[in-house]
Amino acid sequence: MIATPLRFFVLALPFVVAHVMAMRYFLYFYVPWFDTLMHTWGGFLTIMGFVMLGSIGSRRLALTRPLMLLGLLAVMVAWEVFEYVYGIAGTHPSYVVDTVLDVVAGATGGLVAFVVFRRLV
Repeated sequence: MIATPLRFFVLALPFVVAHVMAMRYFLYFYVPWFDTLMHTWGGFLTIMGFVMLGSIGSRRLALTRPLMLLGLLAVMVAWEVFEYVYGIAGTHPSYVVDTVLDVVAGATGGLVAFVVFRRLV
């Protein structure tokens, strides 16, 4: 499969809508698996975005797999810091476990994207 801006938009728009609805209706708090789904989806979109950026125009950016994985890790860590700083994650005793699960879910989504776009990476 090829990562095109249209395909990215088709997957990113429902992601944004789902996140907005989740914040509006507290789905992250009431539906236990929803947070994991969103982190997995976010990891997929992150790698898809890197693959897409690496193939724009006549010059291909040198986005190697290790560089993309490092970028994915940076995005995931930045999001977890954002959640912590703004109190989204809360001070629940299972905060560390939740953070680890979020990072694993994001990495899983990213790895799935590598499989889907393997010919381009």
